[in-house]
Amino acid sequence: NSQQLKILGSAYLDFTITNGLTYRLRGGVDYVTNRDFTFQPIYNESFNARALANISDNRSVFVSPLISNQLTYQRTFGKHSIDAIAVAERQAGNFNFLNGGGQATSNDIRQVSAAVPTSVGIQGGLNQNVLLSYLGRVNYEYGGKYLLSASIRRDGSSRFAPGNKWGNFPAASVGWRISEEQF
Repeated sequence: NSQQLKILGSAYLDFTITNGLTYRLRGGVDYVTNRDFTFQPIYNESFNARALANISDNRSVFVSPLISNQLTYQRTFGKHSIDAIAVAERQAGNFNFLNGGGQATSNDIRQVSAAVPTSVGIQGGLNQNVLLSYLGRVNYEYGGKYLLSASIRRDGSSRFAPGNKWGNFPAASVGWRISEEQF
């Protein structure tokens, strides 16, 4: 018997600061809860048999909240067009689990507890991680033909090795829309 609930959602608010400059605040959550319950009774059928009844009850909860701040600037000046964005985000992951199981000499067991006569085992834990991200990007366009883009992303994660918690990821590109040329 397995039960699962999943909720995935996000919402945002946009604010215009000045002409061409906007701010977006976005929040979201990924939430999953799961329970898996199994009971296997004692049986004896010719060559097949289970001498002990088995029971297991496994439960977990995963919660991952996200908060994002984004500034966007877009302007056109004659033949020049610029589009810039700056983002700061934080996303966490929290996974909590509890697993229990046991065996009994009778089919009367209905839950994992210390009352299970033969054996009982319980394990659990909590895993947490955090990702911080910063992103900056600038796109420039001249006359609808010539394009230039540059970006940098900086990520810090609790999952990265000690001494290497942060990574930088730069990128740049140029483009030419040859279809916009007169020839």
